[in-house]
Amino acid sequence: MRFYLGALLVVLAASPSFAATVTFEDLSLGPESAENGSGLTPYETGTVFGETENRNRLTSGGVVFENRYIPAFFSWSRWAYSNRTDTMTVGFTNDLSAFAGGGAGGSANFAVSFLQTNSIALGAGQHTPVSVMVTNVTYPALSMRDGDGFAKKFGGDSGDDPDFFLLEIVGLDGVGQETGIVPFHLADFRFSDNGMDYIVDTWEPVDLSPLGSNVSTLEFRLSSSDNGMFGMNTPAYFAIDDLVLVPEPSAALLLLIAMGCFLARRRMLVVGLAVVGIQGDLVAGPFPPAAGEPESDAVRFDDERIEGWATSVTDLARGPVDIAAPNGAVTTYGTEDDVIGPATEDVYDVLSLGDGGSITVAFAGPVFDRPGPDLAVFENGFDNTFLELAFVEVSANGVDFVRFPARSETQTDTQIGTHGRLDPTDISNLAGKYRAGFGVPFDLSETGLGMVTHVRIVDVVGSIDSGLGTMDSEFRAVNDPYPTNFPTGGFDLDGVAVLGPAETSYAIWSQQLPADKRGMMDDHDGDREKNIHEYAFEERASDAIRALGEAQFAFRRTPWKTDLEYVLETSTDMRTWQPVARSAGGGATQSLAQGVTVEESTVDGVIGVVVSEVDSVRSYARVRVTVNNS
Repeated sequence: MRFYLGALLVVLAASPSFAATVTFEDLSLGPESAENGSGLTPYETGTVFGETENRNRLTSGGVVFENRYIPAFFSWSRWAYSNRTDTMTVGFTNDLSAFAGGGAGGSANFAVSFLQTNSIALGAGQHTPVSVMVTNVTYPALSMRDGDGFAKKFGGDSGDDPDFFLLEIVGLDGVGQETGIVPFHLADFRFSDNGMDYIVDTWEPVDLSPLGSNVSTLEFRLSSSDNGMFGMNTPAYFAIDDLVLVPEPSAALLLLIAMGCFLARRRMLVVGLAVVGIQGDLVAGPFPPAAGEPESDAVRFDDERIEGWATSVTDLARGPVDIAAPNGAVTTYGTEDDVIGPATEDVYDVLSLGDGGSITVAFAGPVFDRPGPDLAVFENGFDNTFLELAFVEVSANGVDFVRFPARSETQTDTQIGTHGRLDPTDISNLAGKYRAGFGVPFDLSETGLGMVTHVRIVDVVGSIDSGLGTMDSEFRAVNDPYPTNFPTGGFDLDGVAVLGPAETSYAIWSQQLPADKRGMMDDHDGDREKNIHEYAFEERASDAIRALGEAQFAFRRTPWKTDLEYVLETSTDMRTWQPVARSAGGGATQSLAQGVTVEESTVDGVIGVVVSEVDSVRSYARVRVTVNNS
């Protein structure tokens, strides 16, 4: 009855002319063939594992499906389409056959998903998902039935192991908020009666009405009871067909959907299917949203603001795979080389820290507090909501560290599970809030340090158990996926970037000036301030130095302009000048004379320098600025 009730719901809901069904029959294929991206023309290319990745799109029923293909490895991911019917051949070479033996309802074509978290962008506007047909792919089905070199036999030798393979279909609105979740078990061996255990081998209808009518993206999440060093062991495939959508909500259609859902829920009480309903009107948090969303502050790995990357690891302390067993196994995945140099979109080129683990990196030179963010930390999140977090700390000497003030507004009533989801708008100043290829920016002005040499990343233990978890800067538990009991658990560091404004030298700064007004002694805007003064002080030269008292003077310097040398000179008669303090190459200001003290403080990235002379009667001071063009 489960099949026929679901089919009836689809017929009722799909009958109005404004419902669209994606059947994949509009995609051309020869007999027993498939398209995994090898024959598609990419709209762009990227690099994965050092090899070219073709980024393709395929369209059926007006819906666009993303595909990725790496020619060097003959490998694909995301979506493919097929009409293969092989239900017997074992192994990954049979990853494009439906275990049901063809398309839904006797049709030929269907789509195959290969990614633990995959998605379909439905396009502009709101959509009402109605239903979809789902089945297993032969490769994972036979792997679960018999076991193989990578994954276990479901149920184990005794048949009593409580194994499962779960597909969750999630609705996301235009800002990435979940509208609802529909779970569907592709295999379930958790019954007390082993005779009820099953691996889906037919096309089954899945009612999508609990996702609501405000859906912009469908997300597909796979999880399994069989996990190992690299996460899920069960091959991450499934097949879909006959996806029914309504581009814009319709009162008549919604009424039919509601009636169908009422009947379906009554039947589900009998057959044991579970539906997680709409989660309500989810409210975005106070912080920037996911990468790619408007107002996100995510830093892409190839952002033009990136000046450099971490060049060495000075300390590494991996944590246990589960903080509840602190003397147990520790994480092992990745090496120090994986975090040195540029981050990428490669989710495997990382080092895993484990629960509470930490790593400290250094750079080719000091990192200065400049206008805007100064650092970006990259993790390997697979998507916008499966996130693993870490605290970020900085030091000017490699010994004493200051932590950025982290904030987590994620609820603390219910533990986020191993494969749970987070909303980036609830997270601030925690590394890992953005997906792979996008870093979280950090501004040194929030630490009070004008210059740092080391950055330390400390894994967040996301348990809401006060005896295990960690707190944010406001002593609130940081709730993130826990436990992550495998060798790749905890925060996975990809890289740490140094950010800076473009104007790091006079040669660069002067390019914005008229071509005939770029000389250092020119006055490009007629305000009676030489170009060199405007560049060095970012204000009028007469305002850049002032007397604070007898023989005590202050001036401002911009440390990121490393071609500058500032020398403070004092005099009693304005004829003979004595150099008393000097800063060069962006470095700290140093005393040049006995009895002279120097203090520095940072405000908005600009350093204020106070120079005091003991037992001096000098009444005049000036700052001599020189540009080093070498």
